[in-house]
Amino acid sequence: MSHLTDAEMRRRERENLFAALQKTGWKIKGVDGAAELLGVKATTLISRIEKMGLKRPALKDRDLQSHPFACPA
Repeated sequence: MSHLTDAEMRRRERENLFAALQKTGWKIKGVDGAAELLGVKATTLISRIEKMGLKRPALKDRDLQSHPFACPA
């Protein structure tokens, strides 16, 4: 059985939080929001996002084809 270092645990928590945000389209609170998915209060999630320095990717960095207002190429 291998044990995780503190740095590895923080990295995994960050990756998990980011994956939840991506899955919910960066919706933080409410039904089907990332906070509900992760089982934490929205205020807790917001604090963690800020503490980890996570930023919502700019529209140009996301898949434009999946955006409802994207213009066809």
